[in-house]
Amino acid sequence: MAKIPGKVRSALDETYKEIQLKSSQRKKKRYVQRMVISAAAVVLAGFVLMNDDVQASFSQLFQSDRGVNKAISEGYVQKDGHSVSNKGIEITLSDHFYDDRKLGMNIKMKFEDVKQLKDVERVTFDYRLKNGDGTYLIESIPDTEPRKGDGTLYFSGGGEEAFLHNSEGLVQIEALYDNIGEEAVPVINDATLEVEMIKLWRNGDFESINGEWRVPMNDMEKRSESKPTKYIALDETAPIKIKEATANPTSLYLEFEVEGDYREQEHIFSEMLILDTEGNDYGADMYSISSNDNYQTTTISTTFQISSYDHLDSFAFRINDIGEVELKKID
Repeated sequence: MAKIPGKVRSALDETYKEIQLKSSQRKKKRYVQRMVISAAAVVLAGFVLMNDDVQASFSQLFQSDRGVNKAISEGYVQKDGHSVSNKGIEITLSDHFYDDRKLGMNIKMKFEDVKQLKDVERVTFDYRLKNGDGTYLIESIPDTEPRKGDGTLYFSGGGEEAFLHNSEGLVQIEALYDNIGEEAVPVINDATLEVEMIKLWRNGDFESINGEWRVPMNDMEKRSESKPTKYIALDETAPIKIKEATANPTSLYLEFEVEGDYREQEHIFSEMLILDTEGNDYGADMYSISSNDNYQTTTISTTFQISSYDHLDSFAFRINDIGEVELKKID
């Protein structure tokens, strides 16, 4: 078999890395992304080339996620500002946020030699997010690179999106990760963003810059102040059995069970809706689906772009062809 050239192999690894970060497989479980599919497609393609007059606004970079924007507008964001320079590139962790179900970071790369970004069409980078206890929460690296963590998946999907300001030697990057697993995002203290490689892409090929950037992350002060809102079903006999309904600053997490085997009808869950009392409706962000051993019941975990700052007292949750259930806030 012919040997794949190194550049091609690396490009394939990059693609595999991006795909892997958007979904993960477990036994009898699949993750699906919806509502943000256009944003996911942009991330998968790589990064977006923007005009130099694009404002460096944290909230604007995350404008495609309603729940995240609501949280940021309410001040649920931690300022950082830590910077590390190496190889003529300064990496700054400007801001970040996280709650039980989402984590976001705003990262800037400033090139001392602006000519390095000449004709660059996109920028990718390999990095890990290491918690203060040594746990690796994120390892955004190619499959061919060794993992430093124990294999635990703390996030169900996510990725990065970059905005280039070539003439200024500046790259703005947003990273957003989702958790729809059984366990919430762990407490993050004394974390470090570890960047290992930066890749500058031109005409389908890239120039790699190896280095070591270890950027400290401030503890999230508002994390302890946030109070998730819990909801319960008004009708426990409804065909949709609510197991958990919790609104966090960035999203509303919903876990429920329905009777039956939906292996051949998973498309039904792509049409899940939440309707509030004002007539607004919200589609699901992502969802995971699992079944018991006999496939007699199906369990779904999902998030919606609804924030605890929306202060919803009640809402209806509907799945076409299955039914509807009303939920109310627990005082």
